[in-house]
Amino acid sequence: MGAVKPIRDSVKYKVMEFDVFLSHNSKDKPAVRELKQLLSARRLVVWLDADELIPGENWQPGLVKGIMNSKTLAVCIGSAGVGPWEDEEMQSALTLAVREKRRVIPVLLPGVPKKLEISLFLSSRTWVDLRAGFAEEGIARLVWGITGVNSLLTSTGAVLNHETRIAHEKVIPPRAADRPGWSRNYRDKIVKGVAVAVEEAKPLRMRSLVLNLNDLFNRGTFRFEPLRKCVTQEWGRRLLAAMETLELLRSYSSVVSDLAPDARSFGKLMKAVDGYCLAMATDLFEEPVEVTEMRDYIGTKKFRTRLPKGKRWPTAGEIDDATNKRVDGPRARAVRLMDKLRKEYSEGS
Repeated sequence: MGAVKPIRDSVKYKVMEFDVFLSHNSKDKPAVRELKQLLSARRLVVWLDADELIPGENWQPGLVKGIMNSKTLAVCIGSAGVGPWEDEEMQSALTLAVREKRRVIPVLLPGVPKKLEISLFLSSRTWVDLRAGFAEEGIARLVWGITGVNSLLTSTGAVLNHETRIAHEKVIPPRAADRPGWSRNYRDKIVKGVAVAVEEAKPLRMRSLVLNLNDLFNRGTFRFEPLRKCVTQEWGRRLLAAMETLELLRSYSSVVSDLAPDARSFGKLMKAVDGYCLAMATDLFEEPVEVTEMRDYIGTKKFRTRLPKGKRWPTAGEIDDATNKRVDGPRARAVRLMDKLRKEYSEGS
């Protein structure tokens, strides 16, 4: 590959097709692909070379088109530092940043050392630090940089000065971006039913959102089926229900940030459900399940067929204490947090 050609006005492109262009060193591809999945789950349109450049075609026009089509550019820096092609992309982004006032966001990936030499151009911009991993707060900061909307007001200490009752009265008008339920064809009937119910709640209020989402937990897998009472031991069904529940919760996280005076409880709930999914994926199958990979198959028939064989005990009641604690602990925590959230908004009615 040669140097990236200067951006030319003659290049044809659709204006602002992508929310963010992920510039990265090829050595960091696995981490950047995971980052794309997390951003896509938040309804952002992400440009990543491996998914956009057509094999066999000249890559330079496609790269230029991707940069020009993107509202922002994230310069992802891993342990290997900024790669040679990434530096060219960054220079092109600098041209756009100056000319069209687009944001260029330096992103520190997991594994980056504390001391890292970078260009003056990047050092003058506010960083997003993901060195400790792809935690919810770090991803939320990156989304803030991409969208310009801060969903971290409560988690960073600047709590909005509103009474809880205001959250019950506050409404959000329907917008295309706030209609995530139809974006995925959920396979689980309960999850799909709740997605439809929330979609049809107009205008959407925090109370109606919470009470509808509460129905996700009124079932086996959550409230009514502790691990040792799962007679069928159909771990694939259980994992699918929990992962689709998490996806639906995630799809409304930005809406909750708009509606709620304090979104921390909702964030804790998502974290607990995420922990439950990871525990099942690790302990209930003969081989560990790659949860990040399985998210690509949510809403398709391939989800169940791609899972490894589930573990079997003589009876569910004989599941060993260590496994039960690792898996059922997060399940019980998720239920408690949902109960707390439901109580908060039920009492405000």
